[in-house]
Amino acid sequence: MSEDSLNKLEELPLEYFLSRHEHEPRELTIYFDGSAIRTYGSQQNSIYRGGKKYSQTQYFPLLAATKEGHLLLAKLRSGNVSDATSLAEITKLVEAILERWPHVKLTIVMDAGFNEPHLLDFLEEKKVNYVVGYPATSSIKSNFKDTIKAAEEGFKKEFGEPKFKGKAGEKAWQKEHTRLRALPPMSEKEAEKAMNSRFTRWMYGAEHQGNNWEGSRTVIVRIDCSDKGTDIRCVSTNMTGHSAQAIYEDYYCNRATIEFTIKENKSHCRVPLSCMEYSANRFRFVLQSLIYILMDELRRLLPSSKTALTLATLRNQILLIPAQIFAYARHIHWRLSSVHPASALLINLNKKLQARTA
Repeated sequence: MSEDSLNKLEELPLEYFLSRHEHEPRELTIYFDGSAIRTYGSQQNSIYRGGKKYSQTQYFPLLAATKEGHLLLAKLRSGNVSDATSLAEITKLVEAILERWPHVKLTIVMDAGFNEPHLLDFLEEKKVNYVVGYPATSSIKSNFKDTIKAAEEGFKKEFGEPKFKGKAGEKAWQKEHTRLRALPPMSEKEAEKAMNSRFTRWMYGAEHQGNNWEGSRTVIVRIDCSDKGTDIRCVSTNMTGHSAQAIYEDYYCNRATIEFTIKENKSHCRVPLSCMEYSANRFRFVLQSLIYILMDELRRLLPSSKTALTLATLRNQILLIPAQIFAYARHIHWRLSSVHPASALLINLNKKLQARTA
């Protein structure tokens, strides 16, 4: 496979998504994320990556999906690539969308690994909204110390001192966790609900001057206080017209969409990346993404009560049905069991597919 051919194949998911829309949508939210794929041989560009999170030889592909789960990008990358170096891929995708849909209100959501000044500058230049994770640095904690202190005092006023702070608190929490797990199911559920109810959340947005930023940007600080202490998460954004809570919870927290898409792509559409040459594995990864798109399109044709099925359930309960196949000169006839619970659903699915391709 030539480099040019691979690049064109990697553009297919986005081209397919754009072609499925007759009219330009008013809004579009896209989630980007990187994901590790462990390798077990001497594949080209599969590189060892250390740290607590990885510590393995791997590839590190980049994926992008809409908040509805439509896959837009699946690009295989070397194992030691960081999300901060994804400017070229993100730039290319954003420009392709804006070229086709110049008036769409585009929003990009990413985790803290993508928070790179040049990328934020590009999105601002293109008038694209973004919500990007930002590390809770010592500078952030210093600038927002009054807010953090107020959040901690608010928790103490409502619930008292945290029960599980520090190393001694970790042991106490583990002991309590073990005790709850030994309770009868209904009692355990009520006890955990009571323990988790000792929780407060504060949201605060303000201008902040980040490292290597030419100017200040809005940073939203989320402060969660519980019996384990204070947990701080931050995002930088250029969105306006929304509350800090709405930006964090309705946009940033919905990154679970891309994580679910990545999980299904890796687990249920898996194509072994076991070739020695990197170009061959890139081609296989494109095939994997196309498999995911086809399976996802089938899922979207199901009745509304079943569109939340996983691809594994779709395959095992609906597609893997015993059938008799009769091949004739002018047609193929297939016969399904009349008592199989998914026969009627599969026939209806087939009719919808025929209507779409007519």
